[in-house]
Amino acid sequence: MLLPYRETVYSEKNLSGKFCSQPWENININNRGDVYSCYCQDWTSLLLGNILETPLEEIYNNNENLNKLRSSVMDGKFGWCKVGHCGMLDNLPNVTTDTERFKNSNDFQLPVSMHLGIDDNCNLKCGICRGGLIFKNTENPITEKILSSLMNSYKNFNRTTLVYCDGSGDLFTSKSWEKFLYSTEMPHCWKLVITTNGNLLSKRKAQLQSIRENIHSVTISLDASTYNTYKIVRGGDWNILMDGVETVKELNIPINFQFVLQRENYQDLLGYKEIANQYGAYYGLQMIDKREHMSDAYWNHNRIEDNLAVDYTKLKEDLTILNSDRRCGFDGGTAELLKKL
Repeated sequence: MLLPYRETVYSEKNLSGKFCSQPWENININNRGDVYSCYCQDWTSLLLGNILETPLEEIYNNNENLNKLRSSVMDGKFGWCKVGHCGMLDNLPNVTTDTERFKNSNDFQLPVSMHLGIDDNCNLKCGICRGGLIFKNTENPITEKILSSLMNSYKNFNRTTLVYCDGSGDLFTSKSWEKFLYSTEMPHCWKLVITTNGNLLSKRKAQLQSIRENIHSVTISLDASTYNTYKIVRGGDWNILMDGVETVKELNIPINFQFVLQRENYQDLLGYKEIANQYGAYYGLQMIDKREHMSDAYWNHNRIEDNLAVDYTKLKEDLTILNSDRRCGFDGGTAELLKKL
């Protein structure tokens, strides 16, 4: 019997001599406007502020919680970082002379990487992230207010800034994101890392082409490597998805893939690796999370740990193969799972 999945434990490791640049370079903003200083808001509990109430430059400078997080990194304790969630704690780089520059917080007036999950609109109703279809054919005033505030903050910023969008839904179904993508007010420093389920990419080819210079890459959620698994996990059409992948390839846009590990798709891991290698893509692996919308029956069926339906010998073998591939990144939960196995 495996240990219960991902209890929230804050780091008690002595990581002296290791460094993480997240609290200086990255933020995450959710669909309530809450701002966190990390790649993912689930990796730390320190809330910095709310973008709907305060401009980002005011939130980001002289912030008590941000200073706590930075100090914890500098002293090697990483005390605000969640073990089993953060995918970086086990692979942090060593402190070098270059990281000394991070001690001067005045050099970091705005983050150069933003993860935005600000619009729930989506054309699919995957059980891993929602209890049913969330779709409105109207603009979202909160999404627009967040984007407007951010565009104003970055209009005169001169450092290239990666904008990951949208982590909550699919921006190709959002009227607010569509309005933004065609806006002439997009800050010149922004490069978009588009996250999508991929089912609308072929239909949006002209739109992608029109903003090609503003796109850094496209991250496509696969969660499968076969037609049948995709139908079960995502409820979409695998052939339409792969047509979308080909569309991105034709436009010469770098591709990344993502995969949420669960009972119904763990047998597809090696196939997932093959697809990623076929497209020369970096690909990620993360654990299924227990979310509020999930019933106990759904969770007990789909959880990857403590599940009698999972062949852990095969899972260990396949995870080990993926973990040895430099193009594959594990989140903290997946890394912890492999250690347990």
